[in-house]
Amino acid sequence: MRKLFFILNLFLISYNSYSQEVVINEVNVNPSGLDTSAASGINANSLYNVYSNYQPATNREWIELFNPSSSESVDIGCYTLGSNTSNFYLGDNWGALTFPSGTIIPPLGYLIVGGNASDVPTLDFDLNYYRYNFFQIEYIDGDYYRWFFRNNYGWCAIYNPNGDVVDAIYWTDSIGNQSSLYDQEEFWNPIYSMTTCSGDMGFPAAIDIPDIEFVGIIHFEDSTFQRIPDGGEWADSQAVATPRNCNGGCYDYIFQNVCAADIMHFNVVNLTNNQVDSALWDFGDYSSGNLNYSTDTVTSHYYLLSGDYDVKLIVYFDNFSDTIIKTVTVFNNPQVDLGSDLILCPNKTITLHAGTGFSNYLWNTSSIDSLVIVSSPGNYWVQVGLGSCTDADTINVSFYNTSLLNLGNDTSICENESITFYAGNSFSSYLWQNSSNSQTFTTNQIGTYWVETTDVNSCVQRDSITLGIMQMPFIELGNDTLVCDNPAIILNALNSGANYLWSTNEISQQINVSTSGNYYLTVTNNCGNYIDSVSVSFNQKPQFLLTDTTICVGDSAIISINNIYDSYLWSTGETSNVITIKNGGNYSVSVTNNCGITSKSLTITAINQPSINLGNDTLVCDELSLVLSVLSDNLNYFWSTNESTQQITVTESGKYFVTVSNNCGVYVDSVLVSFNQKPQFLLNDTTICVGDSAIISINNIYDSYSWSTGEASNVITIKNGGNYSVSVTNNCGITSKSLTITAINQPIIDLGNDTLICDDSIIVLNAQTVNSTYIWSSSQTSSQISVSESGKYSVTVTNQCGNDTSSINIDFDKAPVVNIRDTVFCNDDSINFSVDNNINNILWSTGESSDNIFLKNPGEYTISLSNSCGNIIDTFNLVQLEKPIFFLGFDMVIEKGNYINLVADYPNTDCIWSTGDTSHSISVSESGYYWASLKNICGIVNDTIRIEVSDCSSDIVIPNTFSPNGDGLNDAIILKNDCNIEMSFDIYSRWGALVYRSSAKVITWEGTTFSGVTLSEGVYYYILTYSNMDNNTESVTGFIQLFK
Repeated sequence: MRKLFFILNLFLISYNSYSQEVVINEVNVNPSGLDTSAASGINANSLYNVYSNYQPATNREWIELFNPSSSESVDIGCYTLGSNTSNFYLGDNWGALTFPSGTIIPPLGYLIVGGNASDVPTLDFDLNYYRYNFFQIEYIDGDYYRWFFRNNYGWCAIYNPNGDVVDAIYWTDSIGNQSSLYDQEEFWNPIYSMTTCSGDMGFPAAIDIPDIEFVGIIHFEDSTFQRIPDGGEWADSQAVATPRNCNGGCYDYIFQNVCAADIMHFNVVNLTNNQVDSALWDFGDYSSGNLNYSTDTVTSHYYLLSGDYDVKLIVYFDNFSDTIIKTVTVFNNPQVDLGSDLILCPNKTITLHAGTGFSNYLWNTSSIDSLVIVSSPGNYWVQVGLGSCTDADTINVSFYNTSLLNLGNDTSICENESITFYAGNSFSSYLWQNSSNSQTFTTNQIGTYWVETTDVNSCVQRDSITLGIMQMPFIELGNDTLVCDNPAIILNALNSGANYLWSTNEISQQINVSTSGNYYLTVTNNCGNYIDSVSVSFNQKPQFLLTDTTICVGDSAIISINNIYDSYLWSTGETSNVITIKNGGNYSVSVTNNCGITSKSLTITAINQPSINLGNDTLVCDELSLVLSVLSDNLNYFWSTNESTQQITVTESGKYFVTVSNNCGVYVDSVLVSFNQKPQFLLNDTTICVGDSAIISINNIYDSYSWSTGEASNVITIKNGGNYSVSVTNNCGITSKSLTITAINQPIIDLGNDTLICDDSIIVLNAQTVNSTYIWSSSQTSSQISVSESGKYSVTVTNQCGNDTSSINIDFDKAPVVNIRDTVFCNDDSINFSVDNNINNILWSTGESSDNIFLKNPGEYTISLSNSCGNIIDTFNLVQLEKPIFFLGFDMVIEKGNYINLVADYPNTDCIWSTGDTSHSISVSESGYYWASLKNICGIVNDTIRIEVSDCSSDIVIPNTFSPNGDGLNDAIILKNDCNIEMSFDIYSRWGALVYRSSAKVITWEGTTFSGVTLSEGVYYYILTYSNMDNNTESVTGFIQLFK
């Protein structure tokens, strides 16, 4: 199968160093022609195996990465075994790379077999015999890797059991020569972290190849580990901060897709505010040659052809790099053609189609479809789009000035009449539905009739008319009508197309009536009239109301239906509209009239006189309220509290009454409620001075008191500190509480020794004692204070037994601080720098020791500060700048439709253009004066350029006559243009022979041949060929009359 190579791009950088970018394309293939018999020796955790193959006919060898678990393989390079091991052939390009003499440079991913020139074997034997050497990078103790080498048939494998990322590899040879890759960074895709196999290159004794030792240095996790040539273990050398690729996380770029033969602009976007040292663009348009690459952060590229292009940006910054690849699209320029102008026959339509394959359409009719239907004269244009590309076309549609055919509206005639249809006299031929050819047609039959005409423009028109037979009107309003339960009825005269007159004076075909009475209608048409009438009566089913009623036991209720109807039937059997009911229960009635029957029901409820019981008198302990409730429902309630609800909530002791009533009587009940609570009192812990006593009392009077001292009154005296308790009793229960008596002495306080504090710290002074108050010299009253300023601090601590005072001296100082930034200044200026004048010791790198100096020379400076709290050294740089210098170029002419890039660039400047743009370059395509202004701290510089836009092809004027007779008038034809383009001018005789040719930016023809022979009078044919500014070739042809 076909193998896929590493693409190893090497860019030559100054000082003979190389930077490599490795791109690995993955492909699923099975290796063929390789000896894999020793695969059992590979650790199962190996990421990739490497096979080495050799092609004797071409002296080419390569190494193939192979993953035995997925059967993926990738070829990663080739080189030649020759007399000079400094020459290596990489990838499939077979181009030689020359490295410093005596240095063995294994490119990343290569297995080197061979040594210096004198040690390289001849190529007349099978190198596969000793080709395989086994190496392994093992993870040791969680800290580093080592390489393991076995000199027999095997594979070169990289083994990374914990998935740590190997950042880069650098090389030296056995005598300490460093490769030119030593100072360069290599960025790795962790999935393919396959490094160069190295170690002791041993071969069978029969082959005269000495051992070659390499020292491999692997960088990972920001540290460097190196294998010692004498076989020792890996040792951790000085840590090296190895840059990593941001993988598109530091930068991005923006663009906008364009059309073919247009310019696409690109701009780097800084996502992390890092500096940008340099940038490299690959626009993916390799047909453009060197123009396919750019190193500007703001750039553009001219794409001639449409298609998708992979644009790659590499940004380099502070020894880091970031790679971003995006696909941009260049759209085809659309082309639309609506065809030639059209003339249509009257009443015709035409469909204008803009074609398919475009992304959007816009007609001057506002339609956005691909086609429009046109029925009126005018100019019609369409604009089509493909992406952001557009094209437009216009067509004129007009109509012949021909009379319109019109037989008139459909009509009717009365029975036994006839009618003549007239098609007009403006047409050259007529054809009726019965094949007659006259201008008129007469008939008395119902039906549809048509005629087709043709005029002198061959426009065919057709019209039709429908003839109906009108009869004498006849109406039937129907029988007299009773309308039940509807507010109105519609009376319809039918007979469409006639005239109507109702007895209500309405003239519509139908009317709404809502009042009983007789209604008359007269219907008239061209053939006569007719009269009819109908009687309408309105009524509804019986409407009445029955309401549920409550009575007292022993009473009766009278139920009546007030309206008079045809009949009544009660569930009691009675048939009058009024009945008397003495017992509770459900009753119903059915009432009838000429519109129907209505049935309804009601309920009679018989109730008794009310009776209630609020219960016994009640004592309520430790509760704030009591709910009093009447259990009987559906009564009227009135309490002695003026409340009228079924239950109330009471909160005070007293006697409460309630009166309940209904339609059948009244009842009254009462209850006595008493509120109380268990004894409530407060005992506070108390502090006394040693030797004093405290009086403890319970102010409220309760039934009994029992103290832990044995006393039984509500007041006692206590002389000693300790815990005491009491139990108090009343009719709601017992309450027990306790208190603590604390006996204290006069306070004693000590703030400690005087103290020095450095580095902006604070100190907390603490005077905490029990049950005391505090007053500090700073007027604070807390037990402790935070001090941040030098001074003497004192505190007085007081309790009920006395007070004490203590003081302390606090001194604060700071370690010196300095941070002088790098500074930019202009020529002939000087910069003043100063530091805190309270610093004890100051020393500048200039030898000065003052707190204020002036500097006017660029360079690096240091300052050293020290005091009793420490010392510090700071370094800063002074950089001199000059006023900006730039030149926009000379005034120029560009061809209409093209543009020119104007650049105003100078390091570390701000830019403003006359267009308002603030970038350092702009593209212009219109005539005018353009100026740019560059500004830095040293000043502002302006420059102006004049751009003239010209239609170069229209500037070339070719006269059709001239007279090269030496009289000084019109003696020669001179061709030139403002755009200074190259032209070719060919002159042919009337027999087609080429007699003259000239190619130049300015052409002069004086009527001679190639050799200068004067031509005779006559007419000559010319062809002028030139390349416009888009590099497209155009030609102009015509005739010139030569006179003498």
